[in-house]
Amino acid sequence: MPAGLYKTTPAMLMGAASADIPAVMVTGGPMLSGKWRAEELGSGTDVWRLWAERRAGRLTDEEVCEAESCMSRSSGHCMVMGTASTMASMVDKGVDFDCLRAAPRQIRRHRGPVAQRARRARKETIELAV
Repeated sequence: MPAGLYKTTPAMLMGAASADIPAVMVTGGPMLSGKWRAEELGSGTDVWRLWAERRAGRLTDEEVCEAESCMSRSSGHCMVMGTASTMASMVDKGVDFDCLRAAPRQIRRHRGPVAQRARRARKETIELAV
């Protein structure tokens, strides 16, 4: 099962467990952090901070839209090491897919140890299904 968001990860696990279905979950990993005007942007806290700046009149609507468009520059779940990453870490606990949860989605290419772990998860999933 592919997962990433803090709500869907436990929901998918609970669904599989309540239906008594064996499952292998591979988390998607966080997106790359954004950059705007040489400033690194996260997703959660920076959204609220930028909107506070807008409400205070220090940013225009155009500047807020520009900053928002720079926040999510790759696929993956929220890059902040918060709830989504915590849920992914809980899924990985005791499973031999080390670091899959924390490697940014864009960094994972078709080669390397993370890609090898993902292929191993796919193989184990197929074996469970057969």
